[in-house]
Amino acid sequence: MLADAMTTYDSPRGPVQYSDKFDMNSMSGEILEEFRAGAWLHANPQRLDLGRIGLVLRPEAGVPPEQDPAVLEDPVQCLDLWAGTITSVFTYAGHQVRVTTVADPHRARVAFRIESDLIATGQAAVAVRFPYASDGFFATSDWTAPDKHTTLLQRPP
Repeated sequence: MLADAMTTYDSPRGPVQYSDKFDMNSMSGEILEEFRAGAWLHANPQRLDLGRIGLVLRPEAGVPPEQDPAVLEDPVQCLDLWAGTITSVFTYAGHQVRVTTVADPHRARVAFRIESDLIATGQAAVAVRFPYASDGFFATSDWTAPDKHTTLLQRPP
């Protein structure tokens, strides 16, 4: 139960509850009963990073990609928790970009839609990156070992 993970604190506005009943040290061994609900709530069911999906933006096709997020104008992001949807809108190089990302409620997968004229001009492209799995429990990915694994993209027939 969620209530089992909550602690009530006094505040100037009255009592406030936080889901802070967990002990990260218990992740390496047996979890005490008082921390079980909080540990479950805070533990990622997929311990390793599955990958990163992002946009590569270029001022012109074929030139090095942008590195400074300040080049994005008018960024707005809206999270719809109930639908599992995040909509991000921003302007880059005078063009609006709209990215809609949805999460599968039952599996470790996402889908996204990018709406922008920049895709056709080559100024925007999708980047998919996968890390090597880290040996440590709290360090979940190793981005410094690209030679230790291979990623193969296959298009459906």
